[in-house]
Amino acid sequence: MNAPGTLPNPAPQNLLPNVPAVDFLVQWQSLVVAGYRSLWRELAQQSTWSVTMIAPDQFREAGMQDLPCAANDPRNPPLVVLPVKRFHTQAVWFMNLDKYIGFWLAGDRPKIFLCFAEPYSLTALFSFLMYLKARVHTFFSSSRPRVLFYGFQNIHKKLPLPLRISQLLLFKCADAILVAGTEHESVLRAHGFKGRCINLPMWFDPLVFNPAEETGSRRQNTTIGYAGSLLPEKGISQILDAWLDSYRGPLRNRNLTLQNTSLEIAGDGPLKQQVTLQIEALKKLGVNAHYRGPIAAAEMSKFYQSLDILIVPSLTAPHWKEQFGRVIIEAMACGCVVIGSDSGEIPNVIGDPTRIFPENDRLAFLDVLDRAVRLVKMDPQRTRIEMSQKAIKRFGDRAVAATFLAELQTLLSST
Repeated sequence: MNAPGTLPNPAPQNLLPNVPAVDFLVQWQSLVVAGYRSLWRELAQQSTWSVTMIAPDQFREAGMQDLPCAANDPRNPPLVVLPVKRFHTQAVWFMNLDKYIGFWLAGDRPKIFLCFAEPYSLTALFSFLMYLKARVHTFFSSSRPRVLFYGFQNIHKKLPLPLRISQLLLFKCADAILVAGTEHESVLRAHGFKGRCINLPMWFDPLVFNPAEETGSRRQNTTIGYAGSLLPEKGISQILDAWLDSYRGPLRNRNLTLQNTSLEIAGDGPLKQQVTLQIEALKKLGVNAHYRGPIAAAEMSKFYQSLDILIVPSLTAPHWKEQFGRVIIEAMACGCVVIGSDSGEIPNVIGDPTRIFPENDRLAFLDVLDRAVRLVKMDPQRTRIEMSQKAIKRFGDRAVAATFLAELQTLLSST
């Protein structure tokens, strides 16, 4: 049951009138996670659309644990699970992909193939070659499939020559490349892409991510949390140092509102031991702090619901800066006030400059956190409802799908 004040998905209906018939195929490694499928379910609500998802049997991201493909919700469009050969995070071969695409290409309806992979990646090149192999048998059909890729890089990096050549080939063949922000498009342009870019931010399922029922007593204590990888560029260690400083260091007594809060850290990574030691140091100072370890994707909504405030303290590094921050929209959907650094897309996703602090600025972080704590304490329930509704309006799967569908209609009508 949805909590009071949330906006549940209404009954299935067309998002836009007069949508032409389309066969839509999306191939994406992250479709192993059930939470990434709701957007495609919304597209499939169109009575004239046939949507199919292709996922690997398992996926490992950034060296973390293997994730087996989750069972598919019967509300979702069909899910095809293919075995893969994984050479690298950006080099994944979907076995038998050409055979399935050949089957999908049958018929004269307009078709869109979305390979949800970076155009410089070997994953995209492998998949496109499989598409071309399947396309040989339908090359002279009346309907030319539209081919899309996804650009998520927001730092311009010099690629090795083979990847540059591969990327230029896919640039020539792509009907459009999807991006999650203005920086992503700028990087594509810097690499030489002159085609159409379509904005597609990350999204969430409001049926999964929504505020919990209020219990009354729990909200007497403001709960602050972090969820993500325990990596240096994620900024978690600096935030914990700032917390320690507010009790015993140069920033002592700077943030008195922290005296009545609790801290919950969830995640895993190379800094696990360091984070654990920092948590223990906070406990010795009387802070109600806990390290929860990694939390399964299916349990993340419960974690967000247990929080009042989520911190996203990412630090820009030469090789990386925050590309979007999916935890931001999921936590907001669950009613959290989200504060974050000014790394990458974080300010745009949060959408409120009063909740942004400069990277690695401990004093500014404590000031922004202080405002967030005071906001929550004024009216916890109203704040949670407002945060959730704002998130649904901007990033709910139905809102994102409607905008995306309009862009795809324009793409299909172009020559």
